[in-house]
Amino acid sequence: MAVAIQFGCAGKTFDVKVVEPVPSERIGEQTRAGDVAMRFSALWDEDWQLDNLEANAALAGVLPVRAEVENPSNKTVSLETLRIVATDGHGRRWKMIDSNRARKKIEKYYGVRLRFKEGDRAYREDFAANSLDLETDLPAGARRQGLIYFEMPKDVRRPVPVTITAADGRRD
Repeated sequence: MAVAIQFGCAGKTFDVKVVEPVPSERIGEQTRAGDVAMRFSALWDEDWQLDNLEANAALAGVLPVRAEVENPSNKTVSLETLRIVATDGHGRRWKMIDSNRARKKIEKYYGVRLRFKEGDRAYREDFAANSLDLETDLPAGARRQGLIYFEMPKDVRRPVPVTITAADGRRD
């Protein structure tokens, strides 16, 4: 008995698009967190998720959020102390997860087992490139955009009202 295995032209595990920045006002209302201003927009739209992540992240238990951080001050600020939290209508706090964990949750949901080495490397790089860099200091007057991810409660796999807030962990 012959078994045929087809590989998609040795392509990416998921054809993730590197998401381009959008005008700030399209992200959401500006909020302050210590020395920085932030904007958030939960990306519940299934078509957006499929077009950009080639996966329905919400079904995998991951909520992608477009975020922007801006430093309106005249000094460089550290972003490492920022604490970003999503809270749903039931008062549950959703844990922010890094892009690596978000990617792995999506892979697990879709049952990814076989990979082409170079395609998988490119997919991982593109997924990581979309992440908001919160580890590098933000120079005076600078802004940066990217995606952050929240682990959704097991009983949530569809759009629900979520409030996303940020605070400077040094001032709590």
